[in-house]
Amino acid sequence: SSDLAKVLAAGTLPQLKTLELGWNELSPVSAPVLAKLLTPRRADGLTVAGACSLPRLQKLGLGGNSLGSQGAQTLLLAALTFPSRSLDLDVSMNHVGAQPLAALVEWAEAHDRNSTDLHISVSLEWNLISDAKAVHRLARAFAAFSRNGSSGGTANGAQPVFIRLANNELNDLDPAEVL
Repeated sequence: SSDLAKVLAAGTLPQLKTLELGWNELSPVSAPVLAKLLTPRRADGLTVAGACSLPRLQKLGLGGNSLGSQGAQTLLLAALTFPSRSLDLDVSMNHVGAQPLAALVEWAEAHDRNSTDLHISVSLEWNLISDAKAVHRLARAFAAFSRNGSSGGTANGAQPVFIRLANNELNDLDPAEVL
């Protein structure tokens, strides 16, 4: 599976819009290679922040693997190199703890909430996230994007979902605080 990820990251399928690699025993070692599918590239293949050749990938399904917190964080941060593109990233059922949430909070705090459009949807469902305080910090950090109207509405005016955390062990989370 790492060989497949390397071939895909090399740009052999530039028109690829959906890639489902769920239930393939992908580990954290695969994450940096998979992250290359999510980052803008120049014609010479080098990664750039300002997007010369934007990835066309709109959905990357990685559910049911073993990416863990480290792998999920690598992929989340790669996806956020171009947050206004439409992308659905599924890292559900990957043994992910709360550590990537802290990285998302840091990213949110470092970006201008008035000029950053978010069109990325991330599924962290059925993982090992049990830190209610980390989820609360995440909700607070990204609430500013929604309040400023910067998270980009859908055609019917609804805000896109940024992160899905269903079926984690968030027993101590007060839903009223998150709202």
